Amino acid sequence: RINVEMTNITNFGTGQYYVDLPFPSKYGILMRDGCLHDESTGNQWAISGHVAAGQSRLTLWYTNGTGQDEIFDHNSPVTLNVLDTFHVSGSYIASAVG
Repeated sequence: RINVEMTNITNFGTGQYYVDLPFPSKYGILMRDGCLHDESTGNQWAISGHVAAGQSRLTLWYTNGTGQDEIFDHNSPVTLNVLDTFHVSGSYIASAVG
């Protein structure tokens, strides 16, 4: 499980958000157990992470109202602020090292 609190962020940047896993994934995977919490409104959005086989970068997505995955960034699905948090979790098999 990866938890992200935005309390120390001064610039939310641009582009799609991601997190890097500690080891590359042996297989391409989708982690669907995540949530973005918008503290100013009390709203929540489902968050997922996608990683390609052999990669460590877990790109982050939110599920829109029609069930489609959309890029999670500084203003989608909501404009983020320092009170917001998100988490994503799942299991994966690490690639053999060396």
